[in-house]
Amino acid sequence: MVVVVIIAIMAVIAVPLFSARFKAQRVLQVAGRVADLYRGSRTRALARGAATLVTLKVGTGTLQVLEGVQGATAAKTNCASLPTQGCVTNNWNTAAGTARVIEGISQQNITTTMTLPGASALSAGSVALCFSPGGRTFVNTAGVWSAENWLPLTNVASITVSDPTNSPRSYEVLIMPNGTARLAP
Repeated sequence: MVVVVIIAIMAVIAVPLFSARFKAQRVLQVAGRVADLYRGSRTRALARGAATLVTLKVGTGTLQVLEGVQGATAAKTNCASLPTQGCVTNNWNTAAGTARVIEGISQQNITTTMTLPGASALSAGSVALCFSPGGRTFVNTAGVWSAENWLPLTNVASITVSDPTNSPRSYEVLIMPNGTARLAP
């Protein structure tokens, strides 16, 4: 009976430790997936010769990857996937614009904040990074797809991924001005 009580006490102590470790691992996996999406989007832009946009809904951790296409996607049934090269000139509205959805992620219970060069940390709203086929990266925080709202990314942008419920651990994804992305050490 004493052995059973000791095992029960050890189990009660161990379960919260394993739970916290699993949550921290989940946050690390999401941060890795975010870095992969940015890296893949840049690579896609360079390889296909098409502007690629990544929209991050700050706070919720929802990301959407779009590729610019020529003309309205619904109007061209045979040529709907012809790429376009313009980050600044493309209409990134997927409903009426010239973009198609490539992929995305939506995470529950994960929060994100983004810090852009020369600005304070954004904890709400939407941030769009566009990778051009020429290797340039543009940023837009206005949410309006006009040319004057796009600025070249000149310094490192960072995205902090965390789980506010129980895991104190957060991870940072760094996006370099040339568009490469990686997890911070």
